[in-house]
Amino acid sequence: MARRIVTVLSLLVLGAATLHAGLWFLATSRLQAEAEAGFAAEGKAGAVIAHGEPVRGGYPFAARVTFPELRYRGVVQ
Repeated sequence: MARRIVTVLSLLVLGAATLHAGLWFLATSRLQAEAEAGFAAEGKAGAVIAHGEPVRGGYPFAARVTFPELRYRGVVQ
């Protein structure tokens, strides 16, 4: 009986950890997509934006996407 309880609790913890990791991945994907959409909008306005490969970070307590070597040249009006 005790073995069954330990097994069930272990599976619940594993399932919760897997769900959390999946939600974190979805959150960072959304952050990256929104940032890229903002960069595209700035590009349509005439700005020039360049950056390195996006890096996801902050797991497990935060969802963060950084864009290394971010370079922005805005529109002069």
